[in-house]
Amino acid sequence: MARPRKPTRILELNGAFKMHPGRRRDREPQPAGPLGIPPGRMNADEVALWNEIEASCAPGVLKVSDRWSVEIAAKLMLRVTQGTAKGSHLTVLRSLLAAMGMTPGDRSKLSVPTETPLNQFLELKLESERKQ
Repeated sequence: MARPRKPTRILELNGAFKMHPGRRRDREPQPAGPLGIPPGRMNADEVALWNEIEASCAPGVLKVSDRWSVEIAAKLMLRVTQGTAKGSHLTVLRSLLAAMGMTPGDRSKLSVPTETPLNQFLELKLESERKQ
């Protein structure tokens, strides 16, 4: 299985585009914000599982673009706890949890952005290198 792609920002900080500027991915989408509160369509048991998933996941991993995945995972986890889950439900749940880095092997594949702002001079340097 292929290794997951590193985020463009990490490649920039590591200087990967100095040797191969043509490999730059300028259009990589960035998540808009935090996960937020559970949707109103979820029942109390599903909301509790949503909160458990959010609390169990590494800080900075879940963003607003992951809301559907977390909702589906919470609904599937409820089926598991009620004993009504089928094998296919468990397969989907396992893949969702893996994508969120909630297994030891998958957690090692994640790279979480730091919350501290970058050095403004480094930012200017990266910007000038992009223009070259």
